[in-house]
Amino acid sequence: MKIVRSIIAAILFAIGLVALFSFDSLAGRLIALSPDSQISPFMLLRLKIVLISFLPAGLVLLFSTALLRPLKAADRWLSSLTPGSFIIKALIAAFFLRTLAVLFYPFNLWIDYSAYDELARNIIQFGCYCIDGIPTAYRPPGYPVFVAGIYKIFGTNPHLAAAFNIIPSLIIMLFSYFIARRLFGERPARWTAIILTLFPSQILFCNLLASEILFTALMIVALYLIIKEDSLTCWIVVGIFLGLSVLVRPVSILLIVIPLIHFAITKTLNPRRLLLFVAAVLALLLAIFPWMYRNYSQKGTFTISTISGINLLAGNSPGAAFGWNPASVEGLPIGNPAKEAYVDSLARSRAFEYIKHDPAGFIKRGIMKTAYLFAVDLEGVDYQLKESSEKNSANGFFIFGVLVQSYYLLISLFSIAGLLVMIKRGKWKETGVLWLIILYWIAVHFVFYAEGRYHFPIIPILAMYAAYHLTKNIEVHE
Repeated sequence: MKIVRSIIAAILFAIGLVALFSFDSLAGRLIALSPDSQISPFMLLRLKIVLISFLPAGLVLLFSTALLRPLKAADRWLSSLTPGSFIIKALIAAFFLRTLAVLFYPFNLWIDYSAYDELARNIIQFGCYCIDGIPTAYRPPGYPVFVAGIYKIFGTNPHLAAAFNIIPSLIIMLFSYFIARRLFGERPARWTAIILTLFPSQILFCNLLASEILFTALMIVALYLIIKEDSLTCWIVVGIFLGLSVLVRPVSILLIVIPLIHFAITKTLNPRRLLLFVAAVLALLLAIFPWMYRNYSQKGTFTISTISGINLLAGNSPGAAFGWNPASVEGLPIGNPAKEAYVDSLARSRAFEYIKHDPAGFIKRGIMKTAYLFAVDLEGVDYQLKESSEKNSANGFFIFGVLVQSYYLLISLFSIAGLLVMIKRGKWKETGVLWLIILYWIAVHFVFYAEGRYHFPIIPILAMYAAYHLTKNIEVHE
């Protein structure tokens, strides 16, 4: 294991070093990876940060043995705390770091975030979920309604509304601790909380008017209830929470099937659990049915949102793979609420035609989308990086981006190591719900389209496996 770690560390260090001093020579090869042989300056800047982040990550792995001493000291201090004392301290630290980000980090409304602001304002001002007075179903209602509730109480201040993400962010950390404690034990659970407390994107997203934190909180609470107990009330609440998560991000609609698959894999499926699963499904449908009926009556389509076909086309048209591809939807009247159901249906048909006529391209793009899904964790720095790329000038956010990306890269590597350790010890079934969610996430974005921020909801799961790996290393060297 030590030899493998050293080899990986040397490779990462070498790639990071080349990217630091000779990125321009790599740019041509990177551009060749794009299906249309074009990468924007902004995307190139992000790729440069990703590759340079290999350098500090490689250094950490190379000197991991030396770093065990402070980790052991931290672990001894954590072990000295009672569970209640630890949780209080972790929540205070997480709240403090997230508040600092909200108060002192630049706030901007761009891409999807401005759309959430507009929809929330329309709910408050006109009493309808609409654009230009016309009912819309283009975006799911969960997060705009959440923002509208904040606007209703505190006034239309998008920065303040973004700050309320601190609350579900703390919920993510807390329930991730509970899940890890149940599946891995107290020690890995505490390190899971520490990793999430310090995780840059978990902090920076509290300064974005983004739906990811609310969605992840709903999903994590549902996941905790799934592994907690087999009571009817518990599983009804699971269905409700997953239903609410669907109204925030429709991508989660099939997550309800994950526990059923897990029961089958572990051979623990029985008639009682099957009935509990059915109850959860009915509760989920009850949570989303009113909105789907509203869309049927207003838009003529029984769906959660009228963007699924567009996302399918954006991820499966010629030139697609690296994020949103504007060329794929050129000529479609996107943004016109009166035509959105028709446009979504048309986009879906075009996407299926592309897939049907080029299945090999579909697979290639799917692999590239999966790689892009996990490669980048820079959403909290993206706006500043975009300005830097447009002005063709470097700034302090470039270095900050490297640090943010390095943290994510290391946790991802540790999580893979943690999962491999569990497989080696024959315990992979015990955490089946977790890796099944990761596989589900990969499958969804393999088919549709991917952005770096779309991996945000599975970061708590990565943190759990990474914490397990860290604690096992500390135990070995004690």
